[in-house]
Amino acid sequence: MDFFSDNLTDSSASLVNNFRPESKIHSRLFVPVFRFDSLAKILGDKSVGIVKIDVEGAELEVVKSLLELIRRDKPIIMIELLPVYSSENTSRKNRQDELERIFADNDYTILRVEKNSSDAYSGLRRIEKIGIHSDLTQCDYVIVPSTQLAVLGNIDYL
Repeated sequence: MDFFSDNLTDSSASLVNNFRPESKIHSRLFVPVFRFDSLAKILGDKSVGIVKIDVEGAELEVVKSLLELIRRDKPIIMIELLPVYSSENTSRKNRQDELERIFADNDYTILRVEKNSSDAYSGLRRIEKIGIHSDLTQCDYVIVPSTQLAVLGNIDYL
């Protein structure tokens, strides 16, 4: 893992090579990671209803690792996706576009977690594209199988 500050708990760290090309790497730490299919035997025949992903830039690799589970169980996915910031950040934008394609190809709907001025939850908003932005309060998403949207009927959409 590359750390972009001297603080080992800084959330700007990432497992993705060149994730912050403009930033100096202050230190590196070996972090063992596994593809989900390597660990799936632990679940046996149990189904998964919710998946939480917060991996500081490696979301695409995690989602690809989970594709078989996503297709089989259709879990709700709660995910943090860091902003692309600008159109010049083509690497992040391409990764984000690929995630959007994977979700669309598997009939998922993207809901952005909306927050009020004090950063508290205020609702979910259905979006077609994550887009290019730099707002760190708009990095949390709930990705829902489109067939389950009706179940969420009592949630306020903004």
